[in-house]
Amino acid sequence: MEKSFRSHLSAAVALLLTVFVFASCSDSPSDLVNYVPKESKAVMVFKPGDLAKKGNLEKYVKKFPKEKFGEAAEFIKTCMKGESGIDMEQMVMFEYEGDGYLSFVISDESKFEKLDLVADNTTKGESGGLTTYEADSKGAPSVVVDGSKAWLCPKNLDDGIDAVKTFIALDKEKSVAEAPGFADNMSDGDMNIYINMEEIMSMGGGMTEQMMNKEMSRYGLSLDDMNIKEYFDSHIYLTVLFEKDKLSVKCKCLDGKGENIVSKVVGNKTIDTGMLKFFDKSTTMVYASVIPDHVKKMYSNLIESTIYDETQKAIVEEIFKNLDDNVALGISISGNLTTKVESEWGSYDKFNQKSINGTMVAKCKKSLEADVATLASILGLPIATDGSVSFPIDSETTVRIKSEGNYLVVSTTAAPSQPLTDPGMFGGKSAAMFINLSKTSPAAQSIKRAFGIDLDLTAISYSDKHDNLFELKVNNNKQDNVLAYLVDLVLKISEI
Repeated sequence: MEKSFRSHLSAAVALLLTVFVFASCSDSPSDLVNYVPKESKAVMVFKPGDLAKKGNLEKYVKKFPKEKFGEAAEFIKTCMKGESGIDMEQMVMFEYEGDGYLSFVISDESKFEKLDLVADNTTKGESGGLTTYEADSKGAPSVVVDGSKAWLCPKNLDDGIDAVKTFIALDKEKSVAEAPGFADNMSDGDMNIYINMEEIMSMGGGMTEQMMNKEMSRYGLSLDDMNIKEYFDSHIYLTVLFEKDKLSVKCKCLDGKGENIVSKVVGNKTIDTGMLKFFDKSTTMVYASVIPDHVKKMYSNLIESTIYDETQKAIVEEIFKNLDDNVALGISISGNLTTKVESEWGSYDKFNQKSINGTMVAKCKKSLEADVATLASILGLPIATDGSVSFPIDSETTVRIKSEGNYLVVSTTAAPSQPLTDPGMFGGKSAAMFINLSKTSPAAQSIKRAFGIDLDLTAISYSDKHDNLFELKVNNNKQDNVLAYLVDLVLKISEI
């Protein structure tokens, strides 16, 4: 009895150890990044299964025209049912030596090779211990398999095999997984994107620093003025996440030591929220930013090079000399986007130029009221009771310029009746943007009248010395996920 028990116990332990060993040795989708070379210029890690569910792909794939996408549609349906033999948990797309590769895990090769897309378009073979599925059509991608790891290779099969041998022989330290910040920034999203600026800038045939300096000299600048050398050796990470009613994109830019570059470039300067009062609260888009010195210098040189009147040039120089470190730009959409035009060939819709207006605000070191008045006098234009000067551009557009306090305002619309206040993302940031397409906004109403599309969303984007974020929020989303909403919206737009 005791012997029998020990025998069964030993067998059970052996079985557990076997399962553990095989589980430990089997390939996981999360391991795929270990087979991407460190010199890859771009890598995208994504979760196709989750994305398909969040985007409600099964619903929309039924609408694909069978004559064009029949085989692909069936492939997608099979994948979503879990019958493809492909692990849909995670896949990796990456660049290597100028070509794009897709790596994935095959969970059941017998199912994989029976897929119509595989069985009808490839020929199975072997080469040096690797299983191959060579494309029957010249130029079409082939699949190379090592164990359960697979790569979709863009070149001919021989080149694909050579590349895969390089991937599977990579030492850990030569993998992209060892890039600065990779482990911390490539796992939290539905899609995670890595851009290796160091490799991109070192590409043969790319612009050298000398060439860039020569180009910048046209604007009276150098790379040192622009303070962007830090970015040449940077590692950029984008994390994309689709939630119930929100799409968020986070961006980090790190140096070779994994430290944030933005904090070095931006410094401690932040947006002056006092500029916001010159925009109406219904403005469709407002962008505000700290202005680097090189940007002021570049625009000053550009504008001055187009002005030949010495008096006007002196005024422009004075204005730019007194610009401080903040600027804001707003765009408003309202009214009818199109107007009906009758002609001898029939009626048609014409874009209504008056439906879009803009406002720019620049913070100055001092009041420029005297400079605006001088410019008006030179051009023979009257000064309004509020101190503004109007410049007619054409029969439909007039630009209004005004100095108020230490702010210079240039606009194609009247002063706001209900000024915008900080929605909560401008203060303390080096750059920020707010987009208002909520259901009752003038812009959303205009779009509905013109195209019959209902919009109810807002978006924010900001940068500070720690983070860069873009966030799109859908109000009252009737879909299960924001991705499904966006897919549905794109399809509606395509039908216009």
